[in-house]
Amino acid sequence: MRLLLVRHAQSANNALHFSQRIPDPPLTSCGQLQAECLASWLSNLPLTHLWCSPFLRSIETTEAVRRRVRLRPEIHRDLHEQGGCYSGHEQVGRKGEPGMSRSELGELFPDYQLDPLIQENGWWESRPFETDELARQRAEKIKAWFEQQITASDMLAAAIIHADFKRQLLRAMLSEEIDVKAFGPILNASVTSLRRTDSGWKVDYFNSISHVPFHWITD
Repeated sequence: MRLLLVRHAQSANNALHFSQRIPDPPLTSCGQLQAECLASWLSNLPLTHLWCSPFLRSIETTEAVRRRVRLRPEIHRDLHEQGGCYSGHEQVGRKGEPGMSRSELGELFPDYQLDPLIQENGWWESRPFETDELARQRAEKIKAWFEQQITASDMLAAAIIHADFKRQLLRAMLSEEIDVKAFGPILNASVTSLRRTDSGWKVDYFNSISHVPFHWITD
């Protein structure tokens, strides 16, 4: 049983100073090219499941893949980036923002299955900024959810998510003793492959970006 943890392609926020970032940015033109390279590579694999975060940058990355692999992706609320949807930054304070609503997501992405937890008040519901401890708890919850979904030996799932939450997931799935910051930069559109064994999850490869031309690689 295999799971691919994929970071979204470059978003507008990745290309901006933190003080200029917006709550839910789209992909840049470079990010669109990265997403197409990712999609081309993934189309050669026997994917059975495709999941993504409710952030626009994750869905736009997933959309490039969806067009190639002909799966119906699921937008899963709890795959979002650490912190949630917010405006502001650490130096001036952070304010929770709603995120896209169920009807907005349905209109923009009609070919997707929507998490029932996403309602009209937005997927983040303007909650406060998510702490490290809450992110760790969510990672444990998602680990259990992955294990409920990936039950057969021929299943290959891809989850298109975010760098910081990907670190939290790796910590939960591999060992709680792992220093998640020691993984270093997790590149845009990079893939980490995990395999579930009798003794737990194992890494086949980490942060692979071989499908993206060198001049389009970003972090």
